[in-house]
Amino acid sequence: MLNLLWKWCSTRNAVNAGEKMLATSNITYAVRQITNEGSRKTKLYAGTAVLMRQRWTPPPQNLLKINVDAAFNHTTKMGAWALWCVMQLEMAGTGKVLDMLDALMAEATACWTAIDIAASVGISKVQVETDSLLLRNGVLIDEMDQAPAGVIFQDIRRVIRDHFLSFECLYVPRLCNWSAHEIAALGMSWDVGMSEVWEYPVPVFVQNLVARELAELSVN
Repeated sequence: MLNLLWKWCSTRNAVNAGEKMLATSNITYAVRQITNEGSRKTKLYAGTAVLMRQRWTPPPQNLLKINVDAAFNHTTKMGAWALWCVMQLEMAGTGKVLDMLDALMAEATACWTAIDIAASVGISKVQVETDSLLLRNGVLIDEMDQAPAGVIFQDIRRVIRDHFLSFECLYVPRLCNWSAHEIAALGMSWDVGMSEVWEYPVPVFVQNLVARELAELSVN
């Protein structure tokens, strides 16, 4: 609308100055070009903002950070949850589950497993990172409570309320959550019902994932 008003005012001023009136089609085309250019620049700036954080970063001091992810097969309705964390507690886990109604339910299962473990070992300050914006919204507010994973979201908020002094759920790009993504892929290759949570020392392949994250961090 602002672009349209600007072009209309420019055309009116030009006519008042003695210039020829532009055809309506020419004005429309000019407005469209201005709008498209603005949209292109907005996307460019948005992309630049995302690129500023394209790797895993350590948590603030005295805060347990857990990255969670999930995999889901729409045909079989099977899903796999995954989690990993370092610093305060070195831990990773994954498992394959049947009767996942959608991918969000698998993501919510991963988050619930992560915070349940944190609560069970007495951690009171937790930061969860996910590359699912829907999961983040479902954890923090009740807008997803009518979804198939709604009961899980309600239970997640109950655990947060009852056990944590501080809790954050952050949405990050996939590249910031790649290790959890790869662990979830491993879980999908297992038989249904299999699950494992590893504490220190974690398996070699998880150690390699952690080493890669820390190496990329040290480069920058």
